[in-house]
Order: sequence, then C-alpha cells, then structure tokens
Amino acid sequence: MRRNEYSFEVRLTFDKPVTDHTFLLRCLPACSDTQTVLEEKLDLDPEVHVTESLDGFGNRIVCGTITGPHDHFCYHSRGIVEVDDSLRRPVPYSQKMIYAGSGELTKADARLSAAAGSLLLLTGGLSDREKADLLLGEVQNRMIYEPGLTDTHTSAARALELGRGVCQDFTHVYIVLARQIGLTARYCMGLASQEGQTHAWAEVLLDGIWQGYDPTRGCVCGENYVRLACGRDAADCPAEAGIMSGFARQKQMIQTSVTTVEVHEEQRKEEQRRQQRQQVQQ
Repeated sequence: MRRNEYSFEVRLTFDKPVTDHTFLLRCLPACSDTQTVLEEKLDLDPEVHVTESLDGFGNRIVCGTITGPHDHFCYHSRGIVEVDDSLRRPVPYSQKMIYAGSGELTKADARLSAAAGSLLLLTGGLSDREKADLLLGEVQNRMIYEPGLTDTHTSAARALELGRGVCQDFTHVYIVLARQIGLTARYCMGLASQEGQTHAWAEVLLDGIWQGYDPTRGCVCGENYVRLACGRDAADCPAEAGIMSGFARQKQMIQTSVTTVEVHEEQRKEEQRRQQRQQVQQ
C-alpha cells in the first residue's frame, strides 16, 4: 500500500481574449478497488460554476462554461490517493465487454497485424500473464521515445510506422498487439512518479483482474501510478476538451507530480476504523 500526494496543474493562455468557453476535464481520480481518494481539491481560474458526472467508462468529468472574455484558463487538481494493489478484485463481465473492441486510434492495419502474427508464434503455449510480460519487450524493441513527431490524434498504426513517439503511442501499440494475441486491454491516463506531464499506460485483464503495464518504461505498474481516466484508447479519455468563440493562439503549460506521503501506524488504524464505520452506514 502506498499513499500518493498528487498535483496536476494546467495553464492555458490565449494571445487574444476568447468567450463562451465550454470545457470538459478529466482531472480528478476516481475510487476503485485499488485506488481510494482521501483528499482532493480543484481550483479553477477564472472561477466558474462546474458540474460533475461520469462518462461511459466511469471516469469523473467536470464541465463548465466561461461566458465572458478571458485570456487564460487554469485548473489545478491536487490531493491524496491511496493505492493498494493487494485489493484487486475481478471486474464484472460487462466491463470486460466495453474494452473488447478497438477505438479510433487503436485499429489494426496490415503492419500491426503482421507484427501480431509473428508474436503469435512466440506466445504459443504461454499464459496470458507471460504474453503481457513479453509484449513489454516487444514494444520497446519496435519503438523509440521521441517527442514532437506525434500528437494526440496519432493512431497506433502511424506510431508503429514511425517507430517513434511518446507514452501515448507506446501504449497504443501495446494495446493493439495485446488485443491481436487474445488479451483484453485498456488505455489509462493519469499521473506517475518522476513525470512532469500526464502519463499513459495500459491495463491488461489477467484472471479477471486489471494489471497495469507501462510499455514506455518497460515495466509492470506499481503503486506510484494515479489513474485519472481509462478507455479503449486516448480518444476516449482526454484530460481536457473544449470549444470557445474567438480567434486566438493557445499555449499550454503542464506540471504534474506524484510523491509518497508517510503514514504513521496509529493514523492508519484510525482511518481503517473510519472506513469501516462508513461501510456499515452505507
């Protein structure tokens, strides 16, 4: 079990004022079997009334509209999340079916299908976990980390053709190959330690339980990851989307952090008792 203090701050600046700015944010972590939100706060500048709901994948979304002229928009999500991988439990069959198909950015082309075909020869007789582990090395062999060549709309097919990209591209390639060799996989967007930006990784359904894999780092995900959203691919769960009126150039600055919070044993016991009382009340 690890307690993570997270911070996700984004500042958008416009060279000319814009109006009627409607936005949708996925910047708040949700509770799950392994992830418990203990504290959270969201600051917006300009201040604006927002509504919160869930999207079709169960991600928390925050929506609002800034009607008046403004030359910037900032949001800062921060808090404390406890991650305990020992609490993983099987997911419902309906959730598995949501991720059975591909999204717009994770459709297989001839190149991806050929790569998957060669992998099928290597993975014959392996368990699903062994297949997922082997895929980490395969993606690392086929991809080089290089920012600036791809963007948020780049597909897995294009990323593999380039052989280069960022965490989103590594994850897309991993997910397509995983699905091609019979695994159920989904895309995760969130925060991770030692990253100054949002990060992307995959989760694979193994024995009915989601297990995180980070193909960019070439490792199994640990408890230092804070999940903000998930979907079939990045198009299902962008951190931010919006539309506005005006002709302005936009600049974006992002700063994220995930650090460990030390927990004293007495504090841990008191919080366990509090959680047990809440469960009884529910």
